[in-house]
Amino acid sequence: MNSKLKNKDPGAELETESGRACTDQAKADKLNAFFKSVFTVEDICDPPSLSRRNYEAPLAAIVIEEKEVKELLDGLNVNKSPGPDTINPRVLKEASIQLAKPFTMLFKQSLMEGKLPTDWKSLRTRVQNTNVPTTDQ
Repeated sequence: MNSKLKNKDPGAELETESGRACTDQAKADKLNAFFKSVFTVEDICDPPSLSRRNYEAPLAAIVIEEKEVKELLDGLNVNKSPGPDTINPRVLKEASIQLAKPFTMLFKQSLMEGKLPTDWKSLRTRVQNTNVPTTDQ
């Protein structure tokens, strides 16, 4: 790979007004001047005001179809570990026909009401020790 490089020097040469930058300090100064020229300095004391957005309209435009939910369930990787719900992806995939309709109804109701089910907001985590000490025999 290195044989194809035109410049054998690991540090590329940079052109400056006074010629080529040979030292690390000269190269750093040249790069610093370039990056300083392309960034803008913003006044942090006067941030721009953001307008209030209406988020109800975009949620109403979302369409969830049972067929799409089933396709997503069918596409789950069964070799992945379970998520925070501790449900194995293999179970979800194999039960995709039975789960597609209730999941679709649940998603649609959540969008209509504009809120998530309470159980979705709670997260239970487990610490799983993967460094199991071995017993010397």
